[in-house]
Amino acid sequence: MSVSIAPMHATVEETFEAGMGFPISEASQNNYEKAEDNLFSAVNELVSPIKELEALEEAGFGGLANKLKKLCAANMAMDWAKENL
Repeated sequence: MSVSIAPMHATVEETFEAGMGFPISEASQNNYEKAEDNLFSAVNELVSPIKELEALEEAGFGGLANKLKKLCAANMAMDWAKENL
């Protein structure tokens, strides 16, 4: 199975444009929700396979697994707040 590695960008502007799909000069307050949804999706992809987090713990990366679990919990709370408040 081949894994595609996402590039790291040199600036916040480049990162925004890559994630949003349009130039930062065209951005407006209305784009905040799309950026937020992109963040929620990225966090969900990162922490979705709970077995992978368990494998990290078993491999001696308990600290990293714990941080990812906290990120997942914060993401779930933000998502709930967005939908319900």
